[in-house]
Amino acid sequence: MDAFLCLMHLTTGIIVEALFNAFALAAFCKFVLFSMFEMRYFVSCWKAQLPQGAWGEAEQERREVSALYSRTYALCIALIVLGYRVPTLTFPLTTLGFSFWLPQIFWNVVKDADPRRPAFSTQYVVGMTCSRLVVPLYLHGWSGNFLHLKPNRLFCGVLVVYALAQMVVLLAQQKYGTSAVIPSSLIPAKYRPYDYHRKPRQRRRNEVECVICMAIIEDTGVGCMVTPCEHVFHADCLQQWMEIKMECPSCRAQLL
Repeated sequence: MDAFLCLMHLTTGIIVEALFNAFALAAFCKFVLFSMFEMRYFVSCWKAQLPQGAWGEAEQERREVSALYSRTYALCIALIVLGYRVPTLTFPLTTLGFSFWLPQIFWNVVKDADPRRPAFSTQYVVGMTCSRLVVPLYLHGWSGNFLHLKPNRLFCGVLVVYALAQMVVLLAQQKYGTSAVIPSSLIPAKYRPYDYHRKPRQRRRNEVECVICMAIIEDTGVGCMVTPCEHVFHADCLQQWMEIKMECPSCRAQLL
């Protein structure tokens, strides 16, 4: 979205010469934001999801990152050209761009996000949702916009309801948990959350102590968590570990 806003500010500055300096500065700031900071953050998130050992030599890493950048920028350029060549797709593409909370909602379902550790603060979610709506509501909702676009209040209403619905679902997930918002029957079996608080199928000697804190596990109830590979840890220890690595501390198997 910031890449599109960068081009939109630049195009507007060219069309309206009196506003060129201000809009060119905004376009430059957006360019720095998405090309440097957001892309680096994107790559960091992508690398964090890869299993240990997925990275090879330095040359292979550079090729993987270059391919990721290429696909991302190619998709942006393709959408820009498509929106320009097929004006009727402007509204669908805008709606697609405002689906920015859907990936996090889906991720919360897949990982069964813990309400005690929300991904975003409430102020951030509300602020980002409202601030993103300013530009399209100005251009498509006010007849006095400087581009002289014809108002489309139906589209504005749909966009507001769509963005706010995502915001409400995300905030509800973060406060009450995924299962309280989305019924388990609607979640595909492969995405249903794994129950880390289940009873272990069997007890082994190497499960007597938590290998994270090296303390004895006295209770196999609420205070402990069991991985898919049947290793037992203290709940607090494993939750802190999973925030850094999604691998079993004992056998390095991938966690769900």
